[in-house]
Amino acid sequence: LSGCTLTGTDFRNAGVTAVKVSNGGSLTLTDTTISNFDSNSTGAGVYVGGGGSATMNSGAIKNNYARYGAAVYLAGSFTMNGGEISGNTNVNGSSISGGGTFKWNGGTISNNRNSTAEGGSVFGSDINYGGTKDKNDAS
Repeated sequence: LSGCTLTGTDFRNAGVTAVKVSNGGSLTLTDTTISNFDSNSTGAGVYVGGGGSATMNSGAIKNNYARYGAAVYLAGSFTMNGGEISGNTNVNGSSISGGGTFKWNGGTISNNRNSTAEGGSVFGSDINYGGTKDKNDAS
């Protein structure tokens, strides 16, 4: 997706994921904004299935709400080269969550929160950090 704006609903428990990368599929986000989605489960912004991959070069994933992985839920891999992941709220877990691989080469992850437990920004089994992380918290 390039140069797109995907805007969901602000209604809680709507059960909507903006973009789903199927098992073995791939996706590249460039100058794309994904905001205001509510999955009521996993991956309100982007859900990456097992064996799938997604790359974010620029743009934003912001103001999404989910139980786990409000911005990105990954069973596959997600690479962040630039852009912003911010303002996402999770009931449990973190804004980027799951058992997949997260490669963070650049961009900013900020102002994400967990409303009930530990977490805030990134949780996963294989995480490579680089970029700016600021003001992520658990309430």
